[in-house]
Amino acid sequence: MKTLRSLDLPPLPSCGALALLSILALPTGALAEAKDKPHAADTTAAQTLFDQGRALMKQGRPREACPKFQESQRLEPGLGTQYNLADCLEQLGKLASAHVLFTQVADAARATGQEQRERVARARAEAVEPRLTKLAILVPEGSDGELKIERDGIPVTEADWGSAVPVDPGVHLVRASSPGLGQWATKIEIASDGAVHQVTIPDTERSFFTPLSNKLGMAAAGVAVIGLGAATYFTVYALDQKQDAEAAGCQGTQCPTQEGVDLRHSASNAGDLATVSLGVGVVGLAAAAALFWVVPNLGNEKTPESASVEWTPVAAPGFGALLVGGSF
Repeated sequence: MKTLRSLDLPPLPSCGALALLSILALPTGALAEAKDKPHAADTTAAQTLFDQGRALMKQGRPREACPKFQESQRLEPGLGTQYNLADCLEQLGKLASAHVLFTQVADAARATGQEQRERVARARAEAVEPRLTKLAILVPEGSDGELKIERDGIPVTEADWGSAVPVDPGVHLVRASSPGLGQWATKIEIASDGAVHQVTIPDTERSFFTPLSNKLGMAAAGVAVIGLGAATYFTVYALDQKQDAEAAGCQGTQCPTQEGVDLRHSASNAGDLATVSLGVGVVGLAAAAALFWVVPNLGNEKTPESASVEWTPVAAPGFGALLVGGSF
């Protein structure tokens, strides 16, 4: 059963009937030999799935056939199954995957001295190659090993940076990360057009999504907390002073005693400081939100060189205070 499944190949359009007969006379491939002998139930299931896949292919239903071949290959790997899966994927337009599988069959056949089988699989791979759609991931000049890139969850090695790599049509996710860039990702939809598509990783020197941006956001958040805290303090103090002024006999702007006048002025000054502090807190809050969520999504801007926090002493009758401000 295993031998039949390993040898059963689809029609070979450019090789002729003689080549097909020659292949069918060859021994099974080496892929299954490299693994432990499968359980009898797996062998039976693999053969059943393989037969179903072949039947579906004859009916012109590759979308349904490919999963059958994939599961059959998982249960009991064989060169014949892999070849049929490659043929199926080619018919679905997944040329990059088909090219890889055809090439692997050819390499495995060569390693086991199956020259005719290698020739057929290699010819199929070569026939697919000119139609491949490719994706090149471009990186900024001077990038080093600190830059980590993934394409659809698969690491892209430094040797492949800038290289046009065959991909199947569809949506592809490219991720990149580095100490300077932070976390970055983009999606690109690629058609089966035989063209070379490109994704460019942002220049880390021009990216806002950096540790510095995070530090600035923390500084802004600190300013917001202190500003809002000061606003609360001054508001409570102003209300206390106003109540004391009213207790001293003040009605509106009229106070019968100097103590009442002083209390009324103190309440007014505290109210002004509460307003200023509230403004500082709101600005800090907005700056923190921008630095944490908005700015990282902007590209093409220079990273701020520095951030500063200023502390300003304020004196008013009856009390002292510190106001906090910042520049980013």
